[in-house]
Amino acid sequence: MTFLILVLATGCVARTPAPDALQQRVDTALRDNPSCVALALVVIREGDVLGVAAGPASPGGPAFTIHTPLRIASNTKTYVAAATLRLAARGDVDLDASISSALDPRLLAPLQDAGYAIDDITIRQLLMHSAGLRDHADEEYVARVMGEASRVWTPEEQVAIAAAKGAPLGAPGAIHRYSDTGYVLLGCILERATGTTLATVVRDELDFEGLGLQATWWEISEHSPHGIPARATQFLEGHAIDGIHGSADAFGGGGLMASVADMAQFTDALFGGRVFDHEATLALMRDAPGQPDPERYRMGVSRWILADHEAFGHSGFWGTIALHVPGLDVTIAAAVLDPTGFDVMVDLVAETVKTLSE
Repeated sequence: MTFLILVLATGCVARTPAPDALQQRVDTALRDNPSCVALALVVIREGDVLGVAAGPASPGGPAFTIHTPLRIASNTKTYVAAATLRLAARGDVDLDASISSALDPRLLAPLQDAGYAIDDITIRQLLMHSAGLRDHADEEYVARVMGEASRVWTPEEQVAIAAAKGAPLGAPGAIHRYSDTGYVLLGCILERATGTTLATVVRDELDFEGLGLQATWWEISEHSPHGIPARATQFLEGHAIDGIHGSADAFGGGGLMASVADMAQFTDALFGGRVFDHEATLALMRDAPGQPDPERYRMGVSRWILADHEAFGHSGFWGTIALHVPGLDVTIAAAVLDPTGFDVMVDLVAETVKTLSE
């Protein structure tokens, strides 16, 4: 089953791939890699939006489309980072404040007991994954989540799991080590700084409604919007994950549901200068001065090289990706319904970038 949508906002069809050719690539990728379950891809260039998809959204159910919502996992980090930077630009959050001044003592205690220098770790370092934090969301945690699907997790539990894994991986600011735990802390910092929920502060700061994000919401904190397709059934190595409670990945490192179309729209707005009030804020997010490993990560966005082009964006554990390619002024988002197809999806994105650059 396939689904094709082409929206021509400004013309210039020659600047996007031919829809039939792109659809054929998606169909072929899914045919050759059935473990992907389903595939969707959206390209935005100069206002033109081209979206293609193939496969079922659920076993025996309707077709997967670019408007079908799904868990986007770590793609959420870009939204959380953007909200943090908006607050910082207004002076409501100090990026160089220590986490000891910004977090509840209950979150700090296990870190301090594990040897973390909580007075030296800053909010800026959490954004860049340079705080030396271990990661609670490793293979052992995923196995626990899969085995305790209905368990309701808390941020305190997740931070404690990371702390129990041992001493810091490095001094604050010295090394880059990706950590979902750091973004759980960021989510808690935003709530404490604003006196509201993470869902509310991110939605309001980024103006989901104004950006037209009709199929984006916080899974355990908000109701799904009316009038959108049913969420997709996602898998991990063939096992459906629908029964896993959303709290397993909900507090800043993940937590958002979104469609591929919405992911593309948000990423395009972010890098198109329509999210921040000042260009300098986007430059800070994209360039992240002081990042010890700028080849890999900045602030809430990863750095990629696709078809010899630099790109910025993020991916998500369950099989999502959203990137902007500045040299081509192109935004691409994609998803598979089983992360075993992640490499297939990235290859498809890279092939699309190559086509656009020719």
